[in-house]
Amino acid sequence: MDRREGFLSKHRRGGAAYLPWVLFGGLCAVALIAIIGAKSASVRNAPQIATKSLRDAFRSEDRFKLAAEIDLVRGDEPDAARSLGGSRAAHGEKKISEGAPAIQKIKSEPPGVPDPAIRECDIGAPFTPTGGARINEIAWMGTSASAQNEWVEIYSPGSEIVPLYGTRLVVVGGEIDVRFEKENPAPSGYLLLERTDDSSVPGITANLIYKGNLSNSGAWLRLFTAECALLDEIDASSGWPAGENASKKTLERNQDGVGWHTSAFTHGTPGAKNSEPAAVSGESPQNNPPAPSAAEPPPPAPPPPPSGGPAPPVNPSPPSPPSPASAPAVVIHEILAGIDGNPDYEFIELYNTGDAPVNLSGWELRKRSSSGSESNLVDDAKFTGTIPGKGYFLIASPSYLGAPAADLVYSAASANIAYTENSLVLYGGDYRAGALIDEIHWMEIPKGKSYEREGENGAFAVRDAPTPRNSQN
Repeated sequence: MDRREGFLSKHRRGGAAYLPWVLFGGLCAVALIAIIGAKSASVRNAPQIATKSLRDAFRSEDRFKLAAEIDLVRGDEPDAARSLGGSRAAHGEKKISEGAPAIQKIKSEPPGVPDPAIRECDIGAPFTPTGGARINEIAWMGTSASAQNEWVEIYSPGSEIVPLYGTRLVVVGGEIDVRFEKENPAPSGYLLLERTDDSSVPGITANLIYKGNLSNSGAWLRLFTAECALLDEIDASSGWPAGENASKKTLERNQDGVGWHTSAFTHGTPGAKNSEPAAVSGESPQNNPPAPSAAEPPPPAPPPPPSGGPAPPVNPSPPSPPSPASAPAVVIHEILAGIDGNPDYEFIELYNTGDAPVNLSGWELRKRSSSGSESNLVDDAKFTGTIPGKGYFLIASPSYLGAPAADLVYSAASANIAYTENSLVLYGGDYRAGALIDEIHWMEIPKGKSYEREGENGAFAVRDAPTPRNSQN
């Protein structure tokens, strides 16, 4: 053994002999620090610090654990933890990711629905609609009050309510791009989106307000889910398939969901069932009985009459339906739904757009409520009078005492029209069999003001000063 090895061996033996004294000195230091810490708030954590120091000195495994605990509190990984992470992972423990947040943020959206703010769709890409909710009605022309009063109705068919959280309605290449943040369809299944503010459809609260306008020349609307699945679309970029700007009749979806038609009502049916499309001339089954099959033999010719006897009767041809030109040209022209202090003070003015007078005997005037139920104002058995060519005919409630006098008073004792969401239907006979002459729907007629047609067949507008006219005007 050389001199150097002997020196090391001597000191190792000496170190082992002094080890109990080192431990005793350490315990004394801990006790002293504890006493000082109890008297000073500035070193209140001194015992813990001392304990940590001893533990770090003698327990390397606990040193890693402490580093990991400090990392979670601070929100970032200290160098000590990174240096120990590899050896810790080798023992089967999970390594703390560098830069990982200490607390995970909990999102507030419903389970299974991604945050719409972070999901973008290729709105112009080709998709096949999946269904479930559909674009049901569009007031692309606005209303009589303002061309800016546009609205769109979304409908969820079926008995189950379809959740639309995160759904997006967008006009491809246009200004409208709106997401449904909280909105779900009402129990009726309808969801009303109004432009700019809640005044587009008076009397009905909008479910959602959007910005942007619909062009009168057409638009391409698409309805996406939060996951960018296409629910429905209408590509009217080359022109709207239906709806009338002059009469303010909206674009409505057919009841079966296939195809579109012009609403039977001015201002449409927001938040309610769509009207039925008007029958196309020549397509009604009763007007076009099926032609006999080629396999069917022709009917036998009648036998020749006996000598000197009368000729057998010949079945007459059925009468031809009247041509459109011969149909009565009578329209509902002006309506007063009531005044301040007397809501029953009302009149309905008819106008004859034709040159010849029209006998109104046997006609029928009915009102239709917002629920779709009808009731009589003037029954066919009580309807009498004649409207002159290019002239007027005034029908009024018993409470109307204004000038000019009414040509006809309501036959129903307690019938009245409403200020909001009502319709008038004029039939050329009993409503169950008579022809439909005219039908008008309104969202609101303010008290003391009338709802009047502009011209003979124009759109309706609110008139501040009513101008009733009877058959003598």
